[in-house]
Amino acid sequence: MLKTFAAAALLALAAASGGAAQGADRSDVADLFEVGGVTSALEGYADGVVLGARQGGLPPGMTEAQYADIARRVFDAEPMLTDMIDRVAERVAQSDVDELLDWLATPIGRRIAEAQMEAAETPLQERVPIGLGLIARDDHAPRLRLYRELIEAQDLLNFMTRLTLNTSYAVIVGRRAGVSGPQTLTDDQIARVLAEMEAPLRSQLEPILEAGLAYAYRDIDMAALEEMREASRTPASSRYVEALMSSIDVVIRARGLAFGEALSEALTRRDL
Repeated sequence: MLKTFAAAALLALAAASGGAAQGADRSDVADLFEVGGVTSALEGYADGVVLGARQGGLPPGMTEAQYADIARRVFDAEPMLTDMIDRVAERVAQSDVDELLDWLATPIGRRIAEAQMEAAETPLQERVPIGLGLIARDDHAPRLRLYRELIEAQDLLNFMTRLTLNTSYAVIVGRRAGVSGPQTLTDDQIARVLAEMEAPLRSQLEPILEAGLAYAYRDIDMAALEEMREASRTPASSRYVEALMSSIDVVIRARGLAFGEALSEALTRRDL
């Protein structure tokens, strides 16, 4: 999960829009997922679920290896990507996909994509301190304002918050599988826990996103970043982000429930 924070910075630029009646070519949407970091985010998702359980506690009687095996089976990136690509392709227009692929193929689009993908190869724990150091410089203030505008235009904070909350949901549901009696959290209680997590989580993610952009775009000139900001503010970009977030909520939440059921089944077989 940690590696997905900075990788999300191009998600909104891989934008498309339109009605479900029009739709878009799945392979083109898959290309946008790849360039935008969606693919890498889902490839690391199961590891994020395991990390969350390692920090918060495994279901009683289950080893980490058993838990990880189920997590990687339920949160297999390939079927999740297939499902999400299908859902987004149904809601976006091919003309918008073409327009945004064309933008990403411009010299500025290529420079930004290359910088982002190069940054993603560096571990987050190395990127963030460097990015925070850049942000702290007095001469970096104009760039920080631009990074914040990019985060807002691309809706990155909402994206990362929802992705992380869905991970937390999977971890909580998984933990519930091994508990019975009055200590078992109901669905309403889980919803309240997640709602209480949202505000502090956003506060934690915001500086991480800012630092991630500062690191990734440290060698990109302001004019190029301003052009990316404007590309991120198009109606097409906004509609793509909406479709992407909707698909994330549906696909990952459904797998969170399936994860809890798989853990419960595994624990039941153990008790027989």
